Amino acid sequence: MKTTLACAAAVTLVCGAAVAASAGTADGQGAQKRPLDAVTTDATDQCQESGSSDATTGAAFGFVILNAPGRSGATDRVTGEVALKKAGPSQVFSVFLAQDGNCVPAGMLTTNNQGNGNAHIDQPALGGTYYVVLQDVDMSERYASSPVALR
Repeated sequence: MKTTLACAAAVTLVCGAAVAASAGTADGQGAQKRPLDAVTTDATDQCQESGSSDATTGAAFGFVILNAPGRSGATDRVTGEVALKKAGPSQVFSVFLAQDGNCVPAGMLTTNNQGNGNAHIDQPALGGTYYVVLQDVDMSERYASSPVALR
């Protein structure tokens, strides 16, 4: 009996992980997860997306989850979470939600003394493709996600 329960728990854990990793669909329905990558951009454009598009493995610097809640095709908001990992301690970043290269302020993120920080995004939206940009106090882009389609 104990072996059967242990096996059932293991299957549930594996199945639950598979469901969580594939929450969003390729056509933009549901929450979409992307790695948060360190970026370097020139001084004239500080609103560039990351080149990484691997939604399942994550990156060394955390991740972004974006969602357009509501009925597909009739959403009016983008919500999300930003989880920055392994940045410098006690750093402050401006969080931007970007669409088509236009960055809109979405909040602030301050790291703790281990270099980790979180921010919540809740912005009006019209649907389309979005990504997140983090800029330091000098307004230099430091981290970004790759774009995700939201419907």
